[in-house]
Amino acid sequence: MFNGDEDKPISVIITTLAALAYHKETNVIEALLNITQRMHLFIKERISPLTYQPIKWVANPVNDAENFANKWAETPKKQENFYKWLAQVQKDILFATEQHGCH
Repeated sequence: MFNGDEDKPISVIITTLAALAYHKETNVIEALLNITQRMHLFIKERISPLTYQPIKWVANPVNDAENFANKWAETPKKQENFYKWLAQVQKDILFATEQHGCH
């Protein structure tokens, strides 16, 4: 989708949010639909210790003080691209389920 764009979404954010959004669904299609619909709920907002401004926060599950989305504030295109990716994957999964009668 981003053809080598250095501001593409990073896998650690995608996998962390997907793991948090997973609710032990046993059906793969249902899990994918639900995960992609819930991922955004786990992006928190915190006050930056450097600028005292609100920033998006995707905490490292083993170290809550580490923000996987720390580059989003300095490079807003990274955040924008994540949300573009999320919207596109939601559409793709929904389209695939409709095409195959899974939904």
